[in-house]
Amino acid sequence: RATLLLAALTAAAVALINAVSVPAAGVSLLSWTLLGALVYIAALRSQARTLDAELEANDPDVVALRGRRPLVLTPIANPASAAALLSVAEALAPPDVGRVTLLHVIDPQAPDEGASETLLRATLRAARDRSSRPQLLSTLAEDPWTEMERVAQSVDGESLLLGLSNLDDEATLARLDALFGRLRADVVVLRAPQGWTLEGCRRVVVPFGGRADQERVRARILGSLARLANPEVEIVRVVAAGTSARELRRYQRQLVRLVEGRELGQVRCSVEASDDAISAMATRTADADLLLLGLPKRDASRHAFGPFASALLARTPERCAVILVHARL
Repeated sequence: RATLLLAALTAAAVALINAVSVPAAGVSLLSWTLLGALVYIAALRSQARTLDAELEANDPDVVALRGRRPLVLTPIANPASAAALLSVAEALAPPDVGRVTLLHVIDPQAPDEGASETLLRATLRAARDRSSRPQLLSTLAEDPWTEMERVAQSVDGESLLLGLSNLDDEATLARLDALFGRLRADVVVLRAPQGWTLEGCRRVVVPFGGRADQERVRARILGSLARLANPEVEIVRVVAAGTSARELRRYQRQLVRLVEGRELGQVRCSVEASDDAISAMATRTADADLLLLGLPKRDASRHAFGPFASALLARTPERCAVILVHARL
């Protein structure tokens, strides 16, 4: 990192000296630099960040060479979900260089002390079975949501992974939406059946709506999936019924370009014309092991957990795990 910084400063000094010596060259250099920056921000930044995240997922040595140690915070509340959460947390945290911290929030008012011991034993057993070595943090708090947010901000992790079995509860969704708005970290939500792990996935469905808000985190998960299990991945875009054949071919080319040159394993791109996008996607998840769904950016007028995600989750079979991705602000 020091070598790169020194090289950048040297190049900047040479450019500055030339710009002062020859003003016309300085103006030309500044103009081309600004033009390049605008082109990158407008057209290339999202794709570059996506490819970078995918590279880190496929080759953890890249993360180490950059001097980073990403931390994934994972609250554990259900013994049955410990193995599933660990498998996804390890995908978000590159092997050997990433860190996984399991958070156990103990309610001091809870009458059943044996439940905490059972949860800890199940968590440690799952970690042992997976040969993983996560950190375990136990805290005392009456409100687990507030404590989760406090710990996530104090450890300054890159990702917060939540395991939620009931995504229909209005109170849970309200707390989750508030967390999206306040936390400066990637938030990943997992709903998985008992016994499910990321390595066991054989077919993955990825809806694509034409935006790339969550593509960076989604690419990290897909890159890890390709490295761990190499499942069949279907990226699907649903467009309006009546779309011309020419437009369908154009959408298909866009999807192909989206994954072209990326190490995602067995990827198939599909475009379907339908006025009922939810039914179209639900049909594809009927025999899938995982639905990987990106959530839109949150703003004052639109909640991150929107109606499309809610309706699709209601139509997704329980045997199919769901990963919801919300990238940091």
